Amino acid sequence: IGVGVPVVASDLPGIAPIVTETQCGLLCDPTDPTDIARAIREIVDAPESERVALRLRCLAAARTRYSWAHQAQELLRVYGDLGV
Repeated sequence: IGVGVPVVASDLPGIAPIVTETQCGLLCDPTDPTDIARAIREIVDAPESERVALRLRCLAAARTRYSWAHQAQELLRVYGDLGV
């Protein structure tokens, strides 16, 4: 997402919430090649305005909540909660 490329990701607990929250791509069943192809095709075939919107959402997520600066603060907060 850091370079604005829409994501095709596995519909798994650690990944799905990020993709859903940021709306930066599509989820698929990682065990189903047809479903993976569907998700890729859906992004590639989307109208230009939708692809631009996806790109902008990727970049926004990468610059805010999923930036290193934000993640470092979150990590320090978690360590602080642990008393480390």
